[in-house]
Amino acid sequence: MSKALSRTVFGVMLVFFALFFVLPIWGTLRTAFVDSDGHFTLEFVLEVFRNTLYREGLVNSFVIAAWTTLGCLLTALPLAIVYVRFDYPGKTLLNSLVLTPLILPPFVGALGIQAMLGQAGALNSLLMDLGLMSREQPMD
Repeated sequence: MSKALSRTVFGVMLVFFALFFVLPIWGTLRTAFVDSDGHFTLEFVLEVFRNTLYREGLVNSFVIAAWTTLGCLLTALPLAIVYVRFDYPGKTLLNSLVLTPLILPPFVGALGIQAMLGQAGALNSLLMDLGLMSREQPMD
């Protein structure tokens, strides 16, 4: 890859990262620390700790996260050691099952797109209801 193309790809990736990661986080932080007049405030953050319901929810989230992490660690670590150190029947099948979640998200996304854009999808139904498409010849 040429240096110019490499820099262009890097620039495009940087813009993508800024638009879809940094910008939303910045907007959330700005909303949390700026009042309606545009001045810096800690009022919204302090409200989380003052309000009993919010505080309980925050503590509950951390407790659930800690127990979930511990449970995953206690389950996955011994299984990983057995998987790496030993050969056993079905290891290839297990490897395939472990990799299945990596394949499923695009498949589920394709099903969603088909539900929106397919012959009996939401978009065609809307266009038919508006009279912009005939029911006898839906588009695919």
